[in-house]
Parts: sequence; structure tokens; C-alpha cells
Amino acid sequence: MVNERFILCDLPGMSAELKVMQSLANKPVAKEMEYEYAIESYYGHKASSEGDYATARYHYRKALQGLPVNNSTIRLRTTKLKDLALLELNDHHPDAALSILPQALELATKSRQTDLRLCIYQIYSMIYEATDNEEQKRLYKNKVLQLRDSISSFSIADNLGQLEFIRERRTLTNRLAILSVSQKIWFWSFVAALVVIGAITTLSLVLRRKNKALRRQAALIYRQLQEKYLQTPTESKVMPEDPDVSHDIAEEADLADVPEDNGLSADDTDNADSGAQIKYESSSLSEADKKAIAEKIEQVMQTDIIYSHDLSMKTFAQAVGRHPKAVSQVIHETRHCNFSSLINHARIVEVMRRMEMPEYAHLSTEAIADSVGFASRNTFGANFKKFTGLSLREYRKAARDVRASDDSDA
Repeated sequence: MVNERFILCDLPGMSAELKVMQSLANKPVAKEMEYEYAIESYYGHKASSEGDYATARYHYRKALQGLPVNNSTIRLRTTKLKDLALLELNDHHPDAALSILPQALELATKSRQTDLRLCIYQIYSMIYEATDNEEQKRLYKNKVLQLRDSISSFSIADNLGQLEFIRERRTLTNRLAILSVSQKIWFWSFVAALVVIGAITTLSLVLRRKNKALRRQAALIYRQLQEKYLQTPTESKVMPEDPDVSHDIAEEADLADVPEDNGLSADDTDNADSGAQIKYESSSLSEADKKAIAEKIEQVMQTDIIYSHDLSMKTFAQAVGRHPKAVSQVIHETRHCNFSSLINHARIVEVMRRMEMPEYAHLSTEAIADSVGFASRNTFGANFKKFTGLSLREYRKAARDVRASDDSDA
């Protein structure tokens, strides 16, 4: 006897059919047709498994009779016909089984139910095996194998299609992820660019405002210098006595371009060039002598002697006609500075005056500085900054700004 449960479980798509029928039979809320079909199928399978083929045959036929003939019931009718044919085979009625199978095969082929066709071919093979018809047995066994291969190929193709779909989905997912990351990168790059641009703009505005303030301050200092030293010819070579105007002049010998060695002995060396504040308590100069020396110093300061590269305290004192120590004392007491500061500041004033004169327009600032006795560019720059409060570059720029402002006002 052929085990029907084994046949059902051995075929693709049929292993769960009995469980489905049992579940449908336990659902009183199912449609009437489905409910009756499930009930009859359930009792038919149960009777067949117990060997009560007459009862099983009754329930199978009743299940078929309850199904309407339409496309929606093709699979159910095909299944019951197949079950009924298998039942007849188990009940040793192969002819009855052969009379049922053509209708079942037609329905399975029409509805393209490959799994049911496979079951029907297997039943054909078992019938011809039971009737010792080897030729038909081999024929249907070959059909079973071909159909199994077809189902396997279809399954493999379906799996490959699913794999291809998974691969494409993964590729699309990766692309979407990359696109999302790219969009985030572009967004945050744009935000960072805006922040950088904003920071640069703010910094530029701050620097521009600060630069304007510095330029206004430089222009103001330039105008003050012009008014104080260059618009009064008699004072152009005179060192101011006001300590505030001279910017608290330090008495540092390293800023002086005048030679250090002035030929004085150790007893009468004026330490003014080294920056020391000297008190001439033991001096025998009278007030009349000091006044005469001061007037002579003023006269020498109006000459070109002070622009000589070889100028020293000794040669200056010779031009004044008095002892170097006496000249140094008078400079300290009347000018409130040392000899080096006096000469360097007078030279700076002359440089500023010549920078404004057309006949010196073809010369560079360094050449003008050399023409008034500054042999070192560094010494000239340091003294210029110390005396005016502006560097050479700031002074020239302030001069251009003032001229442009005057031209626009005119």
C-alpha cells in the first residue's frame, strides 16, 4: 500500500497542505465553501491514513461536489482529483486511478501548477509499477525527472534572480549611502565656507577699521611734525627743549651716528653719548659764558657742518670755539639732551624738510639720509622712529594720505 502522507510530504508545495486543511477546518468563521472543503478534505485524509478508503472516497467526492467549476477553484479541484486517484491506487483500483488522472493532469497543465503535475506523474509511475508496465513506468519516471530538473532550474533561476536583485539593491543602497554622505559633506563644507568667509570678512572689517584709525593717527602726527618743524625755517635745525615733544629722548650712544671717539681725555670725557645724566657741579662756567656758548652752538647748528659724516664732539667743539666739555655742559643744560641726540634730531628734521623739496624728489629716502650724515640705514631708521613716532614707511604713507586729502579739499 502506498503511504499517502509520504507522497504529500515528498512533493514541493504539498508538505504544508494537510496542516492548512486542519487549520481551515478549525475556523468556523471561514466562508461556507472553504469551510466545507476543508472539513471534507480533513476527514478524507484522516480516513485514508487509517486505511478506511471507502470513507475517504466519500469525503473526497463530497469535497469535489462542493467546489464550483471556475478558475478560482482549479488548484483545489486538481488537488482533490489527485488525492482521489492516489486513494484508488492504495485501494488496489489502478484502472479507476487511471480514469481520474487525465482530468487532473489537464487541470494542472491548464493552470500551470508544476508541483501538481509532478505529483500526477509520480502517481502514473506508481500505477504502472504496480501493473508491471515497465515501458510506461520508465516514460513517467523520465517525465518526473525532467519536471524535477525543470523545477530545480526554475528554483535556481529564481534564486539567482533574487541574488541579482539583492546585489542590485545592495548597490543602490551603497550609492544612496555615498550620496547621503556626499550631500552631508557638501552641506557642512558649505557651512564651513560660510563660517570662514564670515570670519575673514569680519576680520577684514576690523583690520580695515583699525588701519583707518592708524592712518588717521599717522596723518595727524605728520601734520604736527610739518607744523612744528618745517613751517618755521628758523627752527628747522633746532632741537626742541620740550621733553614731551622730543618723545622723552633717551641718551643712548648706540643710536648716535656721530663717531664715539671725540679725542677727549679720560678726565674731560662727557658721558652724554653713553646716556648718563651728568651734573657739572665743579664747572667754572659763568652764566655769561653759558649764554655765549649757547648762541655759538645755535649758529653752528644752522650750518652744514652738522651734516658731515666725520662730525664728532671734538670737531663740533672746534667749530663752536670752546672746550668740548664746556660745549657738552651747555647742550645738556640748555637743550636737555646729549650731543648725539642733538645732532641726530637735527638731521632727522632736515631729512623731513628735504623729503618735501622738489629738488630732492629724484632721491630715495636712504640717499637723503646719507646726504645729511647718516651712514647707516639701521641707525637712521631707529632715530627716525624714535624722533617722529612713525617708521619711514608709515611716514611716507601718511604724507601721501595728507596730500591726497589736501588735493581733494582743494
